[in-house]
Amino acid sequence: MTTKNSPVLFIMAIVLAVAVVAVVAVTYTMRQAPRQVACTEEAMVCPDGTAVGRTGPNCEFTPCSTTSPVPLPVDCSGAGGACPGGYTCIQRCGPPVVRDTDPPPGYYCELNSVASKPRMCPI
Repeated sequence: MTTKNSPVLFIMAIVLAVAVVAVVAVTYTMRQAPRQVACTEEAMVCPDGTAVGRTGPNCEFTPCSTTSPVPLPVDCSGAGGACPGGYTCIQRCGPPVVRDTDPPPGYYCELNSVASKPRMCPI
């Protein structure tokens, strides 16, 4: 080896060492930091009236509950007793056109999570 090539070989060795350190650092950093995802704040209304948002690495909607809250056929207007725990007494919707001879709408027990949401009666 001649002394002319020594500085070139020295610089090449330093460049190679820096490249190896950079590759190792990037690989280590990518393994340590989990991929962060920011999902849009949309909501999907489920058939039972509840709403679910997007979640997970693919920002998919959370599945709707498979159990639909069914009103209990319990008369909770005072004559038939009170609703069980977790339920609220709600008055049914009346007919779209009310006549003087129509009886008042009855009452039923509804899940608290559903009863707390606004409800529209058909007209």
